[in-house]
Amino acid sequence: MGAVASVGILIAVLSCLSFLPGQWLLRSEALSAMFRFGLAEAAAFVGLLLPLAGALAALLMAIAIRCKTFKKRRPTLPSWCWACRCCRW
Repeated sequence: MGAVASVGILIAVLSCLSFLPGQWLLRSEALSAMFRFGLAEAAAFVGLLLPLAGALAALLMAIAIRCKTFKKRRPTLPSWCWACRCCRW
């Protein structure tokens, strides 16, 4: 789960920090006045997204484990079935 959570955390941090250089490209004063996003806001937003990234990673791992058990419990066709020999289930 560490790799999945670290990728989610990296995406959250990069998405938050991408707003900072985006502000420099705003030429309109009206837009730049409405869009005030500094380091304090970025840190707070990252702090909000980190638990969500970890929870999403845990949810994805739980779904993957559950689906693997369904795959293992897949019924096999009887040996007398000719279709099973063709498609090799």
